[in-house]
Amino acid sequence: MGLCQNKIVQILIACLISLIGGWIVSMTTMGEKEPWYSTIVKRPSWNPPDWIFAPMWSFLYICMGYASFRVYDEGDGFSGRARNPIILYIIHLIINLSWTPVFFYYHLIGAATIHIIILWVIIIINGLLFYRIDKVAGILFIPYAAWVTFASYLCFTIWRLNS
Repeated sequence: MGLCQNKIVQILIACLISLIGGWIVSMTTMGEKEPWYSTIVKRPSWNPPDWIFAPMWSFLYICMGYASFRVYDEGDGFSGRARNPIILYIIHLIINLSWTPVFFYYHLIGAATIHIIILWVIIIINGLLFYRIDKVAGILFIPYAAWVTFASYLCFTIWRLNS
């Protein structure tokens, strides 16, 4: 396998790790989402339609995965500058994936609000660390940070309206 083909495989693996993680969490919590989610109070004027979440998160997981590949590749893997940013990325991915069960499975809106704010802080830190190693990787975290900013406000509002 040539160098170019090897990098393509590595990119695919990096993207699939986050995509498959998101898919597994989504599938395991889907049964607990309804009818609960449709009965809680939300702001209908700016609450996005349900269909937008899967494509948006897929796009974001691909961006995250590709960013992690770029940092790992540019930062010389775990033996180089990429070590700490990639470790934080893995921790961040666990926090990201664990939000869904907190909110949709356990219906703990207040805990989910705190959880997503912690996630947002780690996204910002991770994006900055990625940017120091590879500017494109850091920039790839901007849409993710923007979406989680919106999702944090949405979660907080749902918590306030349903307390």
